[in-house]
Amino acid sequence: MSAVLKKQRITFLSDLAVFVLAAYVLATGWIFSAGCIVMDGVPWTVSFFICFLVAILTGLLVYVALTGANDWANVVTITEEGIWEGPFFTKRKFHPYSDYPLVYCTSYVHGMIGSPDVGPKRMFIVLTDQRLSDAEKENINLVRSSRKLVKIKYSKKRYAMLMEILPQNLKAQLAAAFLVQIEPDNLARRRSAITSKARRRKKQKRHK
Repeated sequence: MSAVLKKQRITFLSDLAVFVLAAYVLATGWIFSAGCIVMDGVPWTVSFFICFLVAILTGLLVYVALTGANDWANVVTITEEGIWEGPFFTKRKFHPYSDYPLVYCTSYVHGMIGSPDVGPKRMFIVLTDQRLSDAEKENINLVRSSRKLVKIKYSKKRYAMLMEILPQNLKAQLAAAFLVQIEPDNLARRRSAITSKARRRKKQKRHK
């Protein structure tokens, strides 16, 4: 998920990974179609029409995916007044913060091939009206974004911005969840970094 920080607002895609996949499908379909047309060389043949049809259908499918009722393709903007969300090229809908009474700090382990439990931990802040189970909070990547559940990829800047934007009751929830879920991981990373530096210095001294 990428976010553009503006004055008193945060704008991001509901699911950046799926959006990139859709863009990849579109680009692949058009490149394939263009290659077929160039290789065929003769317009208005059967193969020409097939390639042209593939290009049109690919573009149409991606357009429908991005502008239809698909929550993963929504553009979300969080402001002081509330949350705006909606697909590309359409008027976005406004939701007051009363629609999202709960705040969670969640995560998941971005596993590697062959080692699903080993990898970097991704943190997310979630605004929702649904109670999340412990399993959902620890595997938030498996929980689908929707109009009732907004996932915000954690960063220090976004956290600070949310602490300015959100109403007081949600700020209190976010601060409490941060201390329980995210701050311990940040401390563990700092300790790990300090330990690694100390080990490197010891090795350097030994070589000297």
